[in-house]
Amino acid sequence: MARKQTDTAETSNADVEEITKLIQTLQRTAYIGNEQKFTNLEQKLLKKSTAIQYNFGILYATYLRAFKLMENGQYVTATSLFEKCFQFYAPTNDYLQLSKIRRNHAYCLLKLGLYTQAGKLYHQAHELTLKTDDKEITSASLYGIANFYHTIGNYEQSVEYYLQSLKLIEGMNLLANESTTYNNIGIVYQESGNYTLAIEYLHKALALKQQLGNAFSIASTLTNLGNTYVLLDDTKNGFEYLNRSLEIKLTLNNEMYCVSSYMGLSTAHFKSGNVQEAMRNCTQALAIAEKYNDFRLITDSKLLLGKTLALAKDHQQAFTVLMEYIDQNNAHHKREFKQTLAELSVAFDVENSKREAEHQRLLAENLQQELELKNQELTAQALILAQKNEMFGKLKEQIQGYKQSNTSSNQILQKLEQEIESNIQSHSSWTVFEQQFNTIHQTFMQRLSEKYPTLSPTELRLCALLKINLRTKEIANVLCLSAKSIEIYRFRLRKKLGLQQDVNLTSFLSGL
Repeated sequence: MARKQTDTAETSNADVEEITKLIQTLQRTAYIGNEQKFTNLEQKLLKKSTAIQYNFGILYATYLRAFKLMENGQYVTATSLFEKCFQFYAPTNDYLQLSKIRRNHAYCLLKLGLYTQAGKLYHQAHELTLKTDDKEITSASLYGIANFYHTIGNYEQSVEYYLQSLKLIEGMNLLANESTTYNNIGIVYQESGNYTLAIEYLHKALALKQQLGNAFSIASTLTNLGNTYVLLDDTKNGFEYLNRSLEIKLTLNNEMYCVSSYMGLSTAHFKSGNVQEAMRNCTQALAIAEKYNDFRLITDSKLLLGKTLALAKDHQQAFTVLMEYIDQNNAHHKREFKQTLAELSVAFDVENSKREAEHQRLLAENLQQELELKNQELTAQALILAQKNEMFGKLKEQIQGYKQSNTSSNQILQKLEQEIESNIQSHSSWTVFEQQFNTIHQTFMQRLSEKYPTLSPTELRLCALLKINLRTKEIANVLCLSAKSIEIYRFRLRKKLGLQQDVNLTSFLSGL
């Protein structure tokens, strides 16, 4: 048997190593975009992880599938998987991973237009990172919140969170993070109409990106700067930065990168009154957008082309292009509306299920509170019974004293004593208590009797009173016995129940 256990451990270690390699390969494939290869690796990882019950492998396969769905725009399905990952992983208290899952979930909700829920999850992700003392991850969570506020048009809050994000990573040599954040702050200021601050932050971003040497990233910020200068009617600087961005993008062998530069140059020429150059750049942008079927770029290019044709006084062609723009926009928004409606319907069903689960949880909680209240009532009733019997016991002692001192009243006192004794021994109070006890602990007495058939009625009563945590003195008063007698009963009870010395009798009965 020992040898078998060793072999299993060795096999498990080998399996875990194989799974780790699969996870790394799957992670790379998630970014490459090869769907078939991703699916094959995912199934292999799930099969292997399930076979050896390696939960981390199952979790990571699910997480990467959710990530892949998010990248493909399948946000509803992705949200469901991200939530599944979060619930599965929550007991580990791995706050970094949990925060990452929450941020991605929030991004999906943001894309679905579920802004309130998205905002809550972004803030939850941030709260999780605060438990880690990891400044880089906390900065990333603040960056996510900033993006959220940017999306919903709350520019002031967006800038505030971007700046908080920046402050956390100061001096950490995270130039890529800093440059991206500066760039985004610049875009926020550009969209809010504060072009001076936009240019200031975009230049900060450009300086850092030039240190890093990432050509595409540099070209992207140059485009943003050029467009901002054009908005400021500074076409000279606008042309300079837009042309520089286009020169870099043309070396990257990716036509789609060039579209934003062509559009920016077209707008700059349009503002300068150079219709031919505006049209040439705009037509170039439209051709590439149509080649790759990018709806947003197609419609943006057509709108700009229509305005340029109108400026050139080619009104008929301008009308045709603008009508195409309107028709395509309407058709797209109709499709988008239907898709969003379907997605929101699914999201509503998911939310409805959550609400129902929460309702059931509250119901169970209320039942638990009700049970505790009944237990308190039962204990109170037992205590009243104990106090009553204690009072009658003392009264009985007093009468016995009177009998010894006053023989003339002996007969009356003896009769009174008999009545009190009868009241003490009455089973009516215990019957009420027993009914209440059985209502709360429905099968306790029955199970106890069946499991330990040698228990006497008094011992069964003792068990019931111990279960509701009465003390020895209180039990003695309820059962009309001395405290010493109760201790003897407890000793006998432990023997009948077969309890070891280290087992607490009350705890044992509470667990039954």
